[in-house]
Amino acid sequence: MATITSKQRANGLVYYIVYNHTEEDGSRKQKWIRCNSLHDARLLLPEVEDYERRNLIYPIPQENRQYRIAAKAKKAPAEIGAGITVRQLITEYMEHRCKNGFWEAATCRYNESLSNNYIYPYIGDYLIVKVQARDLQLFYDDLPNHEAVRQRKKDSITKVTKRTVREIHKIIRPAFAYAVNLGYIKYNPANDLEQPKLEAKKRAQWTEEEVKKAISLCDDPDLWLMMQIMYCATARSGELLGLQWKCVHIFGKDAECPYIFIDKELARLDKGSIESTDTVVYFTFPAISPNQKTLLVLKKPKTESSIRKVYIPFSLAEKLREHKKAQDELLSMSDYPRYDMVFCHDNGRPISDDTMLKRFKKLLREHGLRQVDPYSLRHSGATAKLRASRDIKAVQGDMGHSSTDMLLNVYADIVDEERQKLAAHMESNLYADSTSNEPVDPETDAKND
Repeated sequence: MATITSKQRANGLVYYIVYNHTEEDGSRKQKWIRCNSLHDARLLLPEVEDYERRNLIYPIPQENRQYRIAAKAKKAPAEIGAGITVRQLITEYMEHRCKNGFWEAATCRYNESLSNNYIYPYIGDYLIVKVQARDLQLFYDDLPNHEAVRQRKKDSITKVTKRTVREIHKIIRPAFAYAVNLGYIKYNPANDLEQPKLEAKKRAQWTEEEVKKAISLCDDPDLWLMMQIMYCATARSGELLGLQWKCVHIFGKDAECPYIFIDKELARLDKGSIESTDTVVYFTFPAISPNQKTLLVLKKPKTESSIRKVYIPFSLAEKLREHKKAQDELLSMSDYPRYDMVFCHDNGRPISDDTMLKRFKKLLREHGLRQVDPYSLRHSGATAKLRASRDIKAVQGDMGHSSTDMLLNVYADIVDEERQKLAAHMESNLYADSTSNEPVDPETDAKND
């Protein structure tokens, strides 16, 4: 019998009455009648059922005929976005990502910067319905010929890097996919485009001996302790600088098995980005000047796996207790607010990542140490832990990774050492009783029998 069904169309939900009609050759075919609303469909249903019982074709209402004629004359779906430019599309797409919690403030700010510096000046005024794959491919190929936008006046003039082109593609491709989903365009021109190939570069990291030497040469108390925590706890710089004393468990019963609990990180975020995203900010440090565009905040880490407990050596716990005692004495003599930060300036404010980097580079420069970045201490610590324990899952937990893929890719040489040991084990297990691989003399073999 005739039934009522619905379909999602571009202009909303449309209701139909569907019934069967037997043709002269005996075949049965479905007939569809479009209705203006569910109410109209219910009113019309008994009449259509009567026509179906008599095997008659229900006459299409005049207004339905007019709708079909108009649908044929309607503009192509791609022309819905006929007046939208690339700039407007990407702006709308980024607002969607930020408002719906897909991007945090830092990601939002970074992508806005890429768009303003490299996308809008070149293809921002292009109409999205006219953008072809060839246009985008030529844009990608030409970008490395242009000068990169300097973030600071002292930055040297360089060309746009291959990595920057790949990051731009990460904005353009999903933005056009978003346009397809909304019906602005028929297909995504950014699909299957060739991007510059990057050569995998291994991060330079110190050996255990180099780490010990750098720590012994460091005369900056904060940096001296930071380096040890980053190495032993394999913490990220933002996690380390955002560490508060309430998350350092080295007193009382906790001293029997000391650990730090990482549940936040220090970051410098744009004011507008904080307001336009769902970034979880636990605390915002007061701005130094009223015209300051960015703020230092304590925020939730990007991933749940980054929230973790990391056990630390007893010797490091003792150094932290000494640091706490010295810090309390210093801050007690001032009227500055105390923010419970493990690492802070004399005024109680946290030490930023830029300040830490400057101090670290100064240490390398003054003592002629091999050039690495502070983050490499985290990698050196992970290498040491892997060599000591051979437990990938345990090290993964300390690193705050969601899977072991990163460890297996970055520290493949350590994993290979263990696999070589497995081969040696199989050698002794299977071939330990084999005295020789030389052919056996038949006469000797017969005597043995």
